[in-house]
Amino acid sequence: MYFFGMIGQWSSFSMEQVARSYLVYEITGSKTMLGIIGLSGALPMLALSLFGGAVADRFPKKYLIQLSQIGMTLVFLGYGITVNIGYLTEAHPESWWVLVVGGLIMGAIIALAMPARGAVIPEIVNREKLMNAIALNTMGMSFFQLAGPAIAGYVIAGFGYANIFYLMAGLNAAAIIFTTFLPKT
Repeated sequence: MYFFGMIGQWSSFSMEQVARSYLVYEITGSKTMLGIIGLSGALPMLALSLFGGAVADRFPKKYLIQLSQIGMTLVFLGYGITVNIGYLTEAHPESWWVLVVGGLIMGAIIALAMPARGAVIPEIVNREKLMNAIALNTMGMSFFQLAGPAIAGYVIAGFGYANIFYLMAGLNAAAIIFTTFLPKT
């Protein structure tokens, strides 16, 4: 169940990086804003990643993973809604701040939840299958780092930005459901 739960999160995270970058460039036409968008996700990861392990040691990992999935779902829904209402569009070049704030939130979520994701594997898989589980986890992340941006580009081109954000929210919602089947760790 862990693997199925993580598919939604891995794929949506990879799609988000592309969708957010394309959208900010489409809105502003600024190469500088592309850098700021990337920085908005990286800064909280750098600042908070040291605390992520401590948080994972003190709280149940299953709940930390689910909280991260809920947080990501809410960010993606926020993006989709702001695109749908017409605010996060070229008509409002000042709307880029929504993507920066979302990037800051996503960076914080990832920094605090990533250690829990890595530490839960040895707790849900027996020792004989641990190396295979770690390899499968790494393969899944790597695959979706390749496939996620391609999927995002296709969906954006064919269906628009709101739909990619709703798709990402749906994938995370599915991940929340699959994660409920994990034992409390």
